[in-house]
Amino acid sequence: IKAGFRYGDNAPMAIIELALPSGLSQSEERQMKWLNFFLLAILLAPTAASADIAGKTFNTGESEEVDTVANTLNIFFENCDFDESKICGRVMEIVLPDGSILEEIKNSDLVHLHNPMVEGVWWAKKEKKPCVMTIYNWRRRGFHPRLLSWRWAVKNTDRRWYISEFVWNSWEKIRRKNSGRLPVVSQMPKGEVPTHRRKGFLFVGRFVPNKGIRVLIEAYHRISPDPQLWPLILVGDGPLRTEIQKSVLEKNIEGIQFTGFVSEEGRHRHTKEAKWMVTPPHTNEDLGLTPLEARSVGVPCIATLDGGVPETAGKHALFCQPGCVDSLEKCLKEAIQMSEAEYEQKSLLTKEELHDYVRPLDQYAENYLQLLGGY
Repeated sequence: IKAGFRYGDNAPMAIIELALPSGLSQSEERQMKWLNFFLLAILLAPTAASADIAGKTFNTGESEEVDTVANTLNIFFENCDFDESKICGRVMEIVLPDGSILEEIKNSDLVHLHNPMVEGVWWAKKEKKPCVMTIYNWRRRGFHPRLLSWRWAVKNTDRRWYISEFVWNSWEKIRRKNSGRLPVVSQMPKGEVPTHRRKGFLFVGRFVPNKGIRVLIEAYHRISPDPQLWPLILVGDGPLRTEIQKSVLEKNIEGIQFTGFVSEEGRHRHTKEAKWMVTPPHTNEDLGLTPLEARSVGVPCIATLDGGVPETAGKHALFCQPGCVDSLEKCLKEAIQMSEAEYEQKSLLTKEELHDYVRPLDQYAENYLQLLGGY
């Protein structure tokens, strides 16, 4: 069977010729034919605009038939131990939309990809270059060929790092050799503010629904704390800002301060001066950077049990349910009622194990050298 892929209406066609093992029944042959095609298709032409399969043309982004086959393959992968040695095929011609990727790989000693980049893994393997990958996002479930291609790309790198245990678990139910966790973080704040000089709650993030800002505003409104001792500082901006500001005015909520976007230095200053960092997303957050920054300067966290946030907030955080005003309100009240002695102890404990979790990015260089020594 031959398959062709076109990247645009007038672009050249990339042709793939597939070979099948001998001794297959008619049903097995038909299944293997489609399986071979799709594995090569998602591997070699994930961004193709159209596909010509045995003389029949499909629009890869729209065809129900393509999605149906992808659905079948996804179920096939999930429920059986597939012998990858049966995948076979010969590439007759490949036309990439941007040849610069291949040129850069040819001229490199090692390829480091960020998130699943199928063509990057493919060309690195073809050029016999060591290939590593940092995966930032949890694995999406679904039946689109592109999702299968990402799965192939992650599996076939020489070394892979996931930014959180949550992201790692979504890709690997059984941990693979040469996989690890390495959070990629910016420069951490330095220098702690004494606990008696800290004030209020701090939110850092975009003003979008899944970051939980609506839930936070409502929970803060319910407790109505002393605005001088317990202000709520909102650092960031986004589509919900007008709505949030209007709600604060209409409900006459005291203590809420809007800073807009600030510099990294400004964010670090707000973090050190806060009594608590509040991170309330309900979006399957991949990592949760702000709790790590807060913990690095001894500021404990109030966080939701969402995605990778619990691991970055640490075991001494106060946890609430994602999207639940009642649960967050309870945590805010607990924080306000906490004695100074108990808070000081929690401030010390919140840094516990942070050193083991946030590892130096020098680990990249060490692995580069190990891989280059083996090629």
